[in-house]
Amino acid sequence: MKAKFDRPLVQVLSPYGEWPHRLGMQLVDEKSLESMKSAARFSALVGCGIPVYVGHPDESPRSKARPVGKISRIFSLGDGIGVEAKYTEEAFRKISSGKLKSMSPRWRMQKLPDGRFRPIKLISAGLTNNPNIPESGRVVGALPAGLSSARARAEKAEEISRRAKSAAERAQKCSESARRLGELSRAATVEARMRLAKPPAKTGGGESLNPAPKKISPREMADLAARRSEELGEPYSKSFAAIRRQFAFHNPQTKGIK
Repeated sequence: MKAKFDRPLVQVLSPYGEWPHRLGMQLVDEKSLESMKSAARFSALVGCGIPVYVGHPDESPRSKARPVGKISRIFSLGDGIGVEAKYTEEAFRKISSGKLKSMSPRWRMQKLPDGRFRPIKLISAGLTNNPNIPESGRVVGALPAGLSSARARAEKAEEISRRAKSAAERAQKCSESARRLGELSRAATVEARMRLAKPPAKTGGGESLNPAPKKISPREMADLAARRSEELGEPYSKSFAAIRRQFAFHNPQTKGIK
């Protein structure tokens, strides 16, 4: 028979500070909180939660012990890390009556340059009467089951919304990049066409001297700018400035009237 976790409690997981461990000193701080919250998001999304046992039977890979509770949320208490957990009826009674008054977190730790260890992921928690960290497991309050479920659903919806928003922002950036690349491609095409717009100069033998003329008349420059502006959809002044950078004015000499 599947255990029913429907009795919610809010408890202290660990106060902030340094706590001894067989590997060395543990540093529990705000960075620990943020890392554990991030690591717990997936468990919350799929609805499996972080298991709570009596003791730490899960340290043995052969253990078949079943959890007596599930942690659904990790949050800040201001001076420490709190958890919201749901227990079986039996475990809830033992915790409420003081028969199991403390908690022992089992977590993954990151070694710091100074030799200390920072907890970064909560693997499970064990109910105990011999805690390694003072105050761990202390009950902060009880929540109505309906409120806890509603909060879990709201947080799940918020996480889904956050991911959808992030995906939409990435799609918008990709679309904007594609648009800019398209504009650059169009501009390059028009530039090439503009360079070929005037017939190349000829030598005496009819051979081309310069396939991309550098000097054009003011009128030709105005015509090229107008065509560029129309094809690219940009202001005429901007098109004219671009054409002006490519070509030099050539003022044809006119013969005076005698």
